[in-house]
Amino acid sequence: MVLKLFKRIVHENVLIEDCHQERSQWLGYDWNVSQVMTGDVNATLVIGIPTKLLLKIATKMLEEPFEDATELVQDASKEFLNVMCGNICAKLSQRDLVVNLEPPAIVQRTYNTELPAGYAVITSLIAVESRFNLAIIQHEK
Repeated sequence: MVLKLFKRIVHENVLIEDCHQERSQWLGYDWNVSQVMTGDVNATLVIGIPTKLLLKIATKMLEEPFEDATELVQDASKEFLNVMCGNICAKLSQRDLVVNLEPPAIVQRTYNTELPAGYAVITSLIAVESRFNLAIIQHEK
């Protein structure tokens, strides 16, 4: 689903480089965009992306070029994740699972940036011009 969304919105093919559970290998890149799901499924989705890809997502979504990670650019990346999570919730509802979304958040990465607690699956992805990470963290109910 993530790969399809990148193709549809960002117009880039994305390949899976690696998938693991090793939290120490979470790179996070420059920005971490996250959204919490609650209900029958309790999880957080986090995308760690470099600034270059953050700008590209905003440029494609808002159809205007950006050179800096302004508040508008950050909002566009949060909306991108919100669309992704909305699609996931729609698929889950087809299985009679009820899931609610909290508003997405974005933080600029620091060396102290860590993933939320819980069981994590981390996927390293490659786009044409950059790499990024996606983490899905399952929380206790």
